[in-house]
Amino acid sequence: MLHILIDSLQIFFMVLDVIILLFLLRAVIPYGKRINSLLVTLMLPILAPMQYLVRHSILHTMKIDLSPYFLLIVLSYLEWICSILLKYI
Repeated sequence: MLHILIDSLQIFFMVLDVIILLFLLRAVIPYGKRINSLLVTLMLPILAPMQYLVRHSILHTMKIDLSPYFLLIVLSYLEWICSILLKYI
């Protein structure tokens, strides 16, 4: 049972990675208006805590929003933890 839970969490983190990458690529690849609004709707609840953390850190002085990149790093780390847990369970 625990194996299924950890495996599903790892898949969830992978799907979030893909959504974040699509969100980042929307500046380069022009999607349609509906896809852009869907990506923004999906990303706002995920990005809000990370944007709060970046806004209250030393990285706030930069002019670009680094929160999606930090979110990718955090999700990659969580995927790595899930894969390690799957090896030992």
